[in-house]
Amino acid sequence: MSDKAMILSVILAAVLCVAVPFIFRVCRYRRRMKTLIVPDGPSGEVTVGTVPTPEAEYLARYICLLRLPFAGNKHVKIRPSYHERIREITRVIGRGDVTITAYVDKVLKAHLDDNRETIERLFEEREAVSSRQPKSEER
Repeated sequence: MSDKAMILSVILAAVLCVAVPFIFRVCRYRRRMKTLIVPDGPSGEVTVGTVPTPEAEYLARYICLLRLPFAGNKHVKIRPSYHERIREITRVIGRGDVTITAYVDKVLKAHLDDNRETIERLFEEREAVSSRQPKSEER
């Protein structure tokens, strides 16, 4: 065997060693995506032929693997017990494919969507009350 053939075979072996784990990960990811129920549209409704179970609705609403870009890095303090619980949820239910950031983002989005009318009504009431009150003069 010539030197060039040996170098080529070593390079091909190295590429193969690196590529095989990624190929298995892609196959596992595709299998998992077939079993997940993905929400249909922005409303988060699940379209399935039968009535979805609460577990299927939860997976579709919070654990479905959407890669959303985040515009900024904002830090929010949460209780350590909440952080631990969320970390366990994303690790076990999300199988390590869902980040804490993505999960919290989906939970907050669901809360804001579910309570949109109430939040808007309270916001308008409080804004109207604060606009009627005379502003205190600052010195």
